[in-house]
Amino acid sequence: MLKGKVREFGPWLLYTVLTMGIYYIWWTFAVLREIETSFKIEHDHYIKSARSMLILRLVILLVSTYFIVASPALGIETTEAQNYDRFFWLNLLNVVVAGIFYYRFTLAIAFGQFKAGLEPFRIFDIFGFMLASLIMGFFTSFLTVFFYASIIFSLIFHFKLLKEINRIWLSDQETTFFE
Repeated sequence: MLKGKVREFGPWLLYTVLTMGIYYIWWTFAVLREIETSFKIEHDHYIKSARSMLILRLVILLVSTYFIVASPALGIETTEAQNYDRFFWLNLLNVVVAGIFYYRFTLAIAFGQFKAGLEPFRIFDIFGFMLASLIMGFFTSFLTVFFYASIIFSLIFHFKLLKEINRIWLSDQETTFFE
């Protein structure tokens, strides 16, 4: 019997928005842990690297917050050019790390499907939405028009990914039902 929790998109989105992303971080760690424990996986590099990249993204977020909020509050003088350079490089670093994270996270889900005896989904059918979202998110720093498209692609990615995660946990029930 597989031990993962089936989660619906609506409540997932609501909790993520209400907690300002904290639920999303917990959910990501929970999904990776559920896949690990359900299939008794000890040393999977997809799962470990997804966790590592998520932690690195949090560190980048903290550093970005420091430069945006704390520096002026502490009286650290910076020029507009220095702020732009920091913002550009931190944003670029975040996009690269996020891309690696989402790719590894997607691979971990596909690996879980494989271990459950399901045919894994095609990675780029889903990851392509997040890749488009990340690229548009990077250009949001220059052109705000990409912001809404980035959000829409990210929501499509997460909707599809949640559906694929639920396939893992429902597969055991489906097999039992038809036997």
